[in-house]
Amino acid sequence: MRMRRVRLHHVVPLILVLSVIVLLASSARASEPRLLVEASVEEVLRIVSNPDLKGLEKAAERRRQLRQAVSRRFDYTEMARRSLATHWSRRSEPERQEFVDLFSKLLESDYAYKIETYSGEKIVVVDQQIDGDYAKVRTAVRLKHEDVAIDYKMLKEDTDWKVYDVMIEGLSLVNNFRSQFNRIILSSSYDELIKTMRVRVADLDALVSPPARNHQGGTPGTP
Repeated sequence: MRMRRVRLHHVVPLILVLSVIVLLASSARASEPRLLVEASVEEVLRIVSNPDLKGLEKAAERRRQLRQAVSRRFDYTEMARRSLATHWSRRSEPERQEFVDLFSKLLESDYAYKIETYSGEKIVVVDQQIDGDYAKVRTAVRLKHEDVAIDYKMLKEDTDWKVYDVMIEGLSLVNNFRSQFNRIILSSSYDELIKTMRVRVADLDALVSPPARNHQGGTPGTP
């Protein structure tokens, strides 16, 4: 099957799912990035396919497990720093901490919502490249008529490997965030960026929250 380039907006929902699926593993296997990726598939697929975690009523527990998985594997501080670029140095330490917190919640909330779009696509680990404390694991997602290339750029921290960027068909997720963040800051302000991120996180939270019930036990607007 040939690899074919596809538009970024066609695969972003899928990639947010697969970033979770391929990047959970125990530190015990972190000395080998490729093994880390291969071991990750089974664990997150277990979460996704677990019938006890299906449905809106199980959203909180499903989200808890996925967030726990993601937070162990992503270096949110490094991703946030690279995404904010030159604006990072202008922020105070409390502002940086707030930004990293919102950035991580944004990614985690996106995962919790987009994971529902996963429908059994096959994931193949192609190879790995290690250069000192940096590594890249190349994977392919087998869609019906094409393969989508996904590369995970990782940084070694002590004996562990953590992700600091994801390349989708050669396009950087961090660079994509950087462009969006920079545009908002330059056209408005840093405070506006923070406000936008808070709203986005709240919107994503609402998408996986159980419907509210009235005092009679029904959903609003129902008899």
